[in-house]
Amino acid sequence: MPRSSRIDFDRVATDLRKHLRNGVSIASEACKYLAISQSTFSRVVTRLTDELLIVGCASKTRYALRRTIPDVGSQCPVYRIDEQGKTSKFGTLHAIHSRGFYYESSLDAKGKSRFFPDFPYFLDDLRPSGFLGRLIPRQHLKLDLPKRIDDWTASDCLKYLIRFGHDLIGDLILGDEAFQRYLDANRGGPHFISRDERSEEYPKRAIDVLKFGDPGSSAGGEQPKFSAIVGPELTPVLVKFSPKIEDNVSRRHADLLVCEHISLDVARRAGHPAAESELVQGENQVFLEVQRFDRTGIRGRRGLASLRVLDAEFVGNGKTWAEISQGLLKQRIIDEDAYRDIRWREWFGHLIGNTDMHPANMSFYFQLPCVVGLAPVYDMLPMLYAPQNDQIIEREFRPPLPKPDDAEIWRSAWTAGCEFWTAVSNDARISTAFRQTARENLEHLRSIEGLRELLP
Repeated sequence: MPRSSRIDFDRVATDLRKHLRNGVSIASEACKYLAISQSTFSRVVTRLTDELLIVGCASKTRYALRRTIPDVGSQCPVYRIDEQGKTSKFGTLHAIHSRGFYYESSLDAKGKSRFFPDFPYFLDDLRPSGFLGRLIPRQHLKLDLPKRIDDWTASDCLKYLIRFGHDLIGDLILGDEAFQRYLDANRGGPHFISRDERSEEYPKRAIDVLKFGDPGSSAGGEQPKFSAIVGPELTPVLVKFSPKIEDNVSRRHADLLVCEHISLDVARRAGHPAAESELVQGENQVFLEVQRFDRTGIRGRRGLASLRVLDAEFVGNGKTWAEISQGLLKQRIIDEDAYRDIRWREWFGHLIGNTDMHPANMSFYFQLPCVVGLAPVYDMLPMLYAPQNDQIIEREFRPPLPKPDDAEIWRSAWTAGCEFWTAVSNDARISTAFRQTARENLEHLRSIEGLRELLP
């Protein structure tokens, strides 16, 4: 009998790498692609153990080719800080080909360990963004990352996060170096600014954050900000600030910060959780101090997931708050109370001229893999009137008309909208011109009060 041809295992191994560079595979798919038997496949896998990530068992076993990210490696630990400030090993993030990841959870809970074609959705809010995010490439030149954070890949993000991501949104820290920075930052207790010193210290912080230059405008006209800890209570805050008030444009920026403070107070009094805020003035600037609702006590943290990432992972709508949330409700990711609150917030935003209600401006408390509650209202202000290209543009306030299904929510939001414009029109911290705008908008809302009786 003729002897069977000898198998070239080096060639088969090369072909298997090529196959797995396209993504995760099961054994039967790989055997068909390579035209080999299951036993031959098993022998090749044994040779490539160090290069492969093998997950599952029996016929459900999946195989992936490990990927090494420059200056990161092929995997990094993920740590979680809970609401009491206790730290735990939350999981391990493995990089695989082609651009994907496998999140290996340290917790035995269904749906936590899984493959992702790109950055896992529950980490995506950690990507640098906004005013502070755009400063990062200038602050960390040695990382040699693209100057535009919008051009960053998941690998670029990890290169930054595992070194400097010790105080990010939510409750997670990626990598040992970032965790060491977290420990260093808490050595001997965090540095804080006393309440009596804020009017002097906040202008200095504003200058420091602007030393890196104008980071460029964003689509949402985002306000410059910095983070701080206010004492002696050691309250973590984000502080938005206006330019020095020297002309109509800088005055408008200051007006809008006061408006945001008022809107949060109105929403809270209407029965909707809202971020706690306080106004501080110093060096002819207005500072809006907003307490971080992803922090608890001195060191505790709470997980967050924005509507943006939940939409991308579960719905794929990309439209309004209510439309995305309806998709989440249908999948039982959020409950009826959260959906109703989101609809109220959206109507309140319409009735105060908020034209910047994008999905990143709505967040949920999150514990992988579950939404555990709706986070407070934030970034709620009349962005219709934000300066554009350093100019004040005349805008017409025309909120949309409600639909029959919105009747009860619209009535409540309309009342809150009237309360908002009344407060703005009477607030001495706001310019005379914008108080007049507020009075006109209040009259506009009052003119449609009759809709309350027409709705079912």
